[in-house]
Amino acid sequence: GMAGRRANNVVGWGKSVPTMLMDDAAWYNQLLLQYLSHSPTASVIDREIGDLRNDVLGGRPLLTYLRYDARLDHDGLTELDLPGLAATADRLQAMDDAGNRADLKHIGQTAAERHVLPQHFPSAFDLRL
Repeated sequence: GMAGRRANNVVGWGKSVPTMLMDDAAWYNQLLLQYLSHSPTASVIDREIGDLRNDVLGGRPLLTYLRYDARLDHDGLTELDLPGLAATADRLQAMDDAGNRADLKHIGQTAAERHVLPQHFPSAFDLRL
């Protein structure tokens, strides 16, 4: 009846709360780190804020911030030229499935080869003697 549907809605909503809170925290962290830094890998926070590329809190960057994301959806995996994995993108989004670890490692290595560039790092990171 109505009480059963209401209980199911509350349970369904309750299951989504942790993800919502994690997404909000990630968004807020991204916003703050890009606002305090010079970030050659800056991404768009939202349409209103943009990527903060030319807007730094305090007038000068306090740190260098780098973030690299590999999208685990069909389009993101296709962009990485991983069509076989793109076809099973839904499976790869289950982060608690240890059976995905080899594929996730391959995705991470492929994304790193394409997106992690030496020019992203300030000279202070050059540890060659």
